[in-house]
Amino acid sequence: MITFAGPTELIDAGAAHVLLNDRCGVPVREAAAEYVRHKPEQSTVVAFRFTTTDGATGRAYANWNAETGRADEVYRKAATLRPRDTPWGAGLHRADDHTVVYMFPNDPRLRRMRWYVTPRKLKRSLAAVAGPVSGRSEVTILRYKPERRVVAKVNLHRRTGETSPLLLRYTTDKDQGQLAGLGRYLHGQGVPTPRPVAQLENGAVTIDEFVPGEQLREIVERGLSPDLARPLLDLHRVKPPNLPRRSIAHEVAKAESGLAGLAAWHPQAAGLATDVGRLLRDKAPSDQEPFVLVHGDLHAKNVLIDLAGDARPCFVDLERAAIGPAAIDLGCYLAHARAMSVRQPSFAGAALAHADLTVESYRRRSSLQGLGWHVGIGLIDQALLVARHLEPDWEQNSLALLQLAQSAVESAQ
Repeated sequence: MITFAGPTELIDAGAAHVLLNDRCGVPVREAAAEYVRHKPEQSTVVAFRFTTTDGATGRAYANWNAETGRADEVYRKAATLRPRDTPWGAGLHRADDHTVVYMFPNDPRLRRMRWYVTPRKLKRSLAAVAGPVSGRSEVTILRYKPERRVVAKVNLHRRTGETSPLLLRYTTDKDQGQLAGLGRYLHGQGVPTPRPVAQLENGAVTIDEFVPGEQLREIVERGLSPDLARPLLDLHRVKPPNLPRRSIAHEVAKAESGLAGLAAWHPQAAGLATDVGRLLRDKAPSDQEPFVLVHGDLHAKNVLIDLAGDARPCFVDLERAAIGPAAIDLGCYLAHARAMSVRQPSFAGAALAHADLTVESYRRRSSLQGLGWHVGIGLIDQALLVARHLEPDWEQNSLALLQLAQSAVESAQ
């Protein structure tokens, strides 16, 4: 048996084809790695999307282990969980001495995922909250991070003929119940955000209403410039519930951890990552800025606007909501816009113009300290995202984003 020499080999398109076609028996026409999570000298998870020779699409992921004994243990444990067959055969494979492959929706940490991403299973899994459900329901996977979370849009068809669009999130995150509570709280405070519908599987599965509208990104790309500053200020003025606190020390520690992981996965970035981490510590602002309720991951895909409805910005994906300086949100939004010059240059002009306008409008209404430093934090996150999701030219683009982060922190007041 040919053994994959290491996790970096698995992200090659040719190796992905060999892995799925030759080792797992999937009749693959095309395959590509789309996500990686790397633990230096321990293990690496690589997620794949593929198209079969008959045009079907599917997902799988590989768990590569540095120690063959650990791979033995992973495989034995997975086999005890009764992996389910897929349209392409077995749901679990030992690809080589180091690599275990799981075919979606088999996942040892999201053990009941098939009950929520397989339309015919929804008749039983959602009946308690939706009543009699038809087998014609549809599921579209929006995001999948193996062994962590899956997010899906469910078009739920009821036997009465009604159709309800829902957003389903199944995660190993222990704070999932807190997310649903936050949604209910914000609704009570008049903040537009998806309404929680139900929680299942002891809180691991959260179901929200699916909000109509377009992503703010799509609207800005068309040349429109909706006001985001005022709704954001309204969110920041809501009395914060009991949420994690994102102090400056927390931001530094999280960024340093991410930089260390990037350096391990992308050795050419190690020197710059070290320099940026040192600069972050040296230029860190104080925690004297008032702490408010922050979205925590604010960018133009996490704001929806129904232009045919009330046209109010609706904040979605509040998984990183916390209590912290308002500059966390404005810095994140501005960082995403600046990153477009590297990631998607055709969108960069419109994105940056709207971000600058949002910051300027916000500053006219409220003080905002430490913005440049928080922009640097946001750009570090962008560099990590590009590398983890193996975007085209990820090696050079993650370096370019780190350089932008360095410049933002250097110029921070």
